[in-house]
Amino acid sequence: MSPELSTKLSTKSDALSRSQPDQFAHAKAPGLTRIEKGTMTTILVGETGVGKTAFMSLLANVCAGREIDDFRLEHNATNESNLPKNQSQTNAAMMYTFKRKDGCTLRILDTPGLCDTRGLEQDKNHKKSIAEAIKDQVQTIDGIIIMANGTLERVGPGVEYALHTLSTMFPRSIVNNIGFIFTNVPDALSFNFQSNTLPEELRNSESWTIQNPVAQFVKYQEAKSSNSRRPQSEQKLRALQRLLHSNFAITMETLNDFFAWLDKRKVQPTNTILQLYEMTTRIEAAISNVLAQIDQREQQRMDLQRLQANLDKSNQVRPTESS
Repeated sequence: MSPELSTKLSTKSDALSRSQPDQFAHAKAPGLTRIEKGTMTTILVGETGVGKTAFMSLLANVCAGREIDDFRLEHNATNESNLPKNQSQTNAAMMYTFKRKDGCTLRILDTPGLCDTRGLEQDKNHKKSIAEAIKDQVQTIDGIIIMANGTLERVGPGVEYALHTLSTMFPRSIVNNIGFIFTNVPDALSFNFQSNTLPEELRNSESWTIQNPVAQFVKYQEAKSSNSRRPQSEQKLRALQRLLHSNFAITMETLNDFFAWLDKRKVQPTNTILQLYEMTTRIEAAISNVLAQIDQREQQRMDLQRLQANLDKSNQVRPTESS
């Protein structure tokens, strides 16, 4: 993985595995299915807090061929903002590179969360960061993945704003390369999102639902730790481990479907993205300039009205000359 920054939370619990009866043996999760492309490049976007960074950690472990018990938290800590959760946790767009076991190179451009609560100016900085990263590191793309919370029924203000922002950066010609990953969805019954709340051109886009096992892995490690504040019985630990393995197996099936979709996408050049972004930036700058001039003229008009009022008032109170 590049960047090479990782933290291993714990090692596999041999004692737990030995104590586990045969009826609790876990079915092994499916491995990565082979794909044809030698390199696939994807841009990952979404509103703040939907789990883009955790998804990057999941991809790092899967591409490295790790089983769920041997997962590591992998991310670039130097690119974290360490701000409150309602603000983007990613400072700037950053390219991650994963080498799959079958030799395919997976390149993911992780982007700052849109709809940042620090305001529109911060979102402009995020858009600029995305455009600069595309210009410097991305000549073609295989897909654009929009992440959203799958427990919500409709497009919220954050997702709506993110989609509006994307529409100013990505041309309609790449609509078939856009897909959705809905997070926080442990099963089909928990998926609430209504596709008819999306813009019409995206309603038939491919989509996937996941419950990222990275978060569950962290909680499981904490539960079986000797320093846990809430020690769990061996029976409960086995139940948690079964749940963890089951979710990982489902996630692997989902990821294989996701990779197969990317493998079939027609590669798209990014020059049109940059042209559209630059054109939009010029238009926004021109509009801002016009609005500033209007504000200036309005201020001048108010100043003249105030001056005229003062002159009229002065004439009214001037004492009449004695004859």
